[in-house]
Amino acid sequence: LAAGSLRGAVLNVEINLPYLPADDPLRRDATAEIQTLVTGLDDREHAVRDAVSERLR
Repeated sequence: LAAGSLRGAVLNVEINLPYLPADDPLRRDATAEIQTLVTGLDDREHAVRDAVSERLR
């Protein structure tokens, strides 16, 4: 659920970034921050899912 929420938030930012002025530092900073947030997201999501599944057994 958290991974899906993060992906939705990232998509929202990616959609809206082009509307900022080209020289706005937020465009550059947000792009870098997005990369930081999503790097390894799939692996973390799978690890959490596996841990929860194991605990429910």
